[in-house]
Amino acid sequence: MLVTGGDYCGDGCICDEGAISVDALAQFNADVSKTPVGSGAVHYVPCGCPGIVSEVCCRSGACTRNCVSPSDTLPACADAGPSGGFCALAAGSECAQQGPPNSCAYADETCCLPVMQ
Repeated sequence: MLVTGGDYCGDGCICDEGAISVDALAQFNADVSKTPVGSGAVHYVPCGCPGIVSEVCCRSGACTRNCVSPSDTLPACADAGPSGGFCALAAGSECAQQGPPNSCAYADETCCLPVMQ
């Protein structure tokens, strides 16, 4: 789960820059609500936050933003179809067509085939 990170105690810039387990979200929100920014006593300054990534996943028990990489595609997906395929997180993937089952390195991924032209 993405969470905002930064200085919750004073005026400043807060960007989506952290990832936590969804099991920790309630505690995170409770903790933030006790800060000056969380309580509304202080307002943060909107700013341009470069490189915000909207997808996080769990790999080897840790949160990461590196959810898709060519190196995690097994040959069964890479060789699927004339243009090959790629692995994407099953929950957020919008595959034109799903490739062979169990053809990605991680169980939470789906082999996606490109749109056939």
